[in-house]
Amino acid sequence: MSRRRKRLAENLRENFPDSSHLLYVSWLVLFLSLRAVAADYLVRPVAGSDNIGDGGPAKLALLQQAEGLTSDAAGNLYIAEAAGHRVRRVSTSGQITTYVDGLGAPYGIAMAATGELYVADIGQACVWKIGPSSRQALSIPGLKAPRNVALDSSGALYVSDFDAGRVVRADTGAPVVAGLNGPAGLAFDRDGNLYIAESGAHAVRKLAKNGTLTTLTQSLGTPTGIAIRDSSVYVADAIAGRRSEEHTSELQSH
Repeated sequence: MSRRRKRLAENLRENFPDSSHLLYVSWLVLFLSLRAVAADYLVRPVAGSDNIGDGGPAKLALLQQAEGLTSDAAGNLYIAEAAGHRVRRVSTSGQITTYVDGLGAPYGIAMAATGELYVADIGQACVWKIGPSSRQALSIPGLKAPRNVALDSSGALYVSDFDAGRVVRADTGAPVVAGLNGPAGLAFDRDGNLYIAESGAHAVRKLAKNGTLTTLTQSLGTPTGIAIRDSSVYVADAIAGRRSEEHTSELQSH
């Protein structure tokens, strides 16, 4: 492997599958580029360069530590830009704009079916609910370091609290699982099971609907992002240092 490819692989951050079966993966290399991995594992640039680029083509836009990724019903892509203190939006035509700014350090993001964007802002220790013309900080008791967010099929929001070692349900504030070591990425499968990338334990956990917690793997580097497609779990591993097409690890969930 070339030094450049190894450096790219060692800085995978988050991943997110869209409805067309592309898997979007963010790389941290000084500033950050966003790339799409097709079914044939061919990596294609989507956004990121050394130019500012707001209002222009996403491929020419500077991304300052891109982290969480999500999309809306129309197919627009949203990027949490932690060091830029904002969320960017890439339209289906490839144009990039700032969707919301003035944040702390946004990491995980999730789009509700109703159109609200939820942002885990680890810099301000809060979760934002953002609409087209509104911004509200959710009240979640004891929240320390919100790292990621995910919505279940009913629209209930779940938050990984990295420093507190737990995952909480936002509307009740109650932990659904605790005692974890650096929970980061979250994703639900179509059966309602919750998957957790546990960075500090080098593991991926599965929390079943009945509350049973199991370990899918505990041999990763630092898993940070997680995504579900069909019956497979894809994990962005920040420091394992493998090739990019292997570094988004595919694990069977059954």
